[in-house]
Amino acid sequence: MKKTIKRKWRFSEKVIFSILLFSVTVFIFAIVFAFIRYDSSIWTYLIPAVGALASSSFAVFVWKEKNENLPKILSNPNYDQEQFIEQMRREIENEYMDLDKKKGGY
Repeated sequence: MKKTIKRKWRFSEKVIFSILLFSVTVFIFAIVFAFIRYDSSIWTYLIPAVGALASSSFAVFVWKEKNENLPKILSNPNYDQEQFIEQMRREIENEYMDLDKKKGGY
């Protein structure tokens, strides 16, 4: 049986996702508006505004995640090694599961 680890979305991830979704929605509505009205002046305002909003929200998210994970990494000198071992264990389990399925196992 394959184990699936599903983690919950944190509040900051939900906020960043909603900001990016809003940016894409505004951009799509602007495209529709520009084609319906045959107006290209909207791009001079929209592209910098949406680009700044999306890139700054993504940058804040990356900065926040780095600051949350850095103490964990610094406090555990074997962090990379443990992560590598866990990843290899999962890959080997998946490989054996696939081999068993091909042979006609469960």
